[in-house]
Amino acid sequence: MSQKTIVLGKGYVGSFYCKKFPECLATSRNRDSDNTIIYFDLLNKNSWNNLPECDEVIWTFASANNEAEKNIAIEFYKFYCLNKRTVILSTTSAYIHKLDNEVIDEMTPLDLTNWRIKAEEELRILGASIVHLAGIFGPNRLPINWFVQGRVQDPDGIINLIHVDDIVFCLHLLLEKFKKGSRYNLCNGIYKNNYKITDELKKNKELSDKFIFPLQYSKKMNKIVSNKKLVTEILSNDYSFKSYP
Repeated sequence: MSQKTIVLGKGYVGSFYCKKFPECLATSRNRDSDNTIIYFDLLNKNSWNNLPECDEVIWTFASANNEAEKNIAIEFYKFYCLNKRTVILSTTSAYIHKLDNEVIDEMTPLDLTNWRIKAEEELRILGASIVHLAGIFGPNRLPINWFVQGRVQDPDGIINLIHVDDIVFCLHLLLEKFKKGSRYNLCNGIYKNNYKITDELKKNKELSDKFIFPLQYSKKMNKIVSNKKLVTEILSNDYSFKSYP
């Protein structure tokens, strides 16, 4: 890594990024973290001065939950990120979704009634690149648990997924090919109904044959998150995303 990179928030994605690129710096809100992690809390302005000079920023946590936090996020961006290649992690839930099986791409309208999404859009206008993550899976974070725990109940539903290793790979390229004010969806582009996933899990002996979906559940509209822009502009057509299971 030729440029000095800092990861704001060493959570699930941040930890895997730092493992892949151990020379990068990382922050945590936890003051009891080990000495290699820098204390930083967006809402504690005194902690902003703890951040060293760097070239690239990966902002991994939600920017805001209310208007006051949105204003702080913008102030911090101008204080620290303005002249740096800054990628901010968002969610594919940022988009307004009105139709069943609707294809969601980077031109789909945003839900600007959500303070987080509103903050991210203002940060994008200032120059940040916003990356919308589909459902993250990887070590110790497997969709099988979503079925077993009853968090996913609709057999005909579709879960848009992205493996953490693919996220790390894409983030590195997004910084390398950085485009100010850009927006990208990170999704593996492999769309399966939930019942097909559970059938595969049963076939692989990972899920009990006795598992069944609830007979009554809240039906939700499906959405298909497109990764076409990511593949076309950042990756290549022969890049192979990890699928589940």
